[in-house]
Amino acid sequence: MGSNIGFMLSLVFVVQVLLLSGDLVSIQAIYGHLDALSLSVNQMISRQGGITPRIEQYVETQEVEIYCIPEMCSTQFGETYEYKLVKTFTPLIMSKDEMKITIKRSVIIGYFN
Repeated sequence: MGSNIGFMLSLVFVVQVLLLSGDLVSIQAIYGHLDALSLSVNQMISRQGGITPRIEQYVETQEVEIYCIPEMCSTQFGETYEYKLVKTFTPLIMSKDEMKITIKRSVIIGYFN
């Protein structure tokens, strides 16, 4: 009888650990997706000279938001342009509120392969 109760109590902890690991795997997958998306966005920004409506539409199809960092929004040739990609995530157990996963990237205007 005592071992059954101990087994039941241990399952509660095992389920919580599984949910937490699911959250961590999801966050890592979202981060990888944002990183891959930033490569495409870097090329577009470098060629077009800044965040254009076309780039915003492309990013929105991926359910991601893009913002220019105010101090680094110069669109002159050869200048460094910095931006953020933000995706919201609803975790299973880490938090009751939505989390925002953000990456910050920079690109040089006019420099592309």
